[in-house]
Amino acid sequence: MQAGSAFLVGHCGDQAQKRGPAASFAFNRLLGNRLRELDRFLSILLDEIALWLDRPGHDPRAFARWHNVPRKLRHVAAMLGEVSADEARLGAIGRARACLHHCGGKIHDARLSGDLLLAQGTAINTAVPPASPDMLRLSPEALRAIAEFYRTLGDKMVAQALGRSTLDFSASFPHMEGANVACDGI
Repeated sequence: MQAGSAFLVGHCGDQAQKRGPAASFAFNRLLGNRLRELDRFLSILLDEIALWLDRPGHDPRAFARWHNVPRKLRHVAAMLGEVSADEARLGAIGRARACLHHCGGKIHDARLSGDLLLAQGTAINTAVPPASPDMLRLSPEALRAIAEFYRTLGDKMVAQALGRSTLDFSASFPHMEGANVACDGI
């Protein structure tokens, strides 16, 4: 999670919209793929946490085949005795990611604007919707917010599974500000 998030942050300034429609379409697909990989890293991390927790009734093979990461998160949080508040944001990121990867960023559903705001961690009622209602655009700030969300979520899940209040990965990834995560109440 750390390396995947750092990679996305390192490339969040990449923008191809000024190079024409074909380059923009290809770039959006690439960006969608980058987000898919980050989501896949979280999925594998959740697989490993669930396997490590080894709770009764958990089927690791079936669980590893689940593709719905918010559902996996809910399941692992329940195994830890927690309630996850991050499922809605993961779902919103997933819908934005699918739009980028499968449609090259062309918005086919007006509700995606709200998903985009939720994906970047912005309160829907206080944010400005995307400038172009027909194309999905993720600003470098939005990409940083998404990468930070995944990194923090991964760190939090590992810390909860290990029963620790903090994990310090700052030495491994000095370019990621705030690489410590606190898990209150553990």
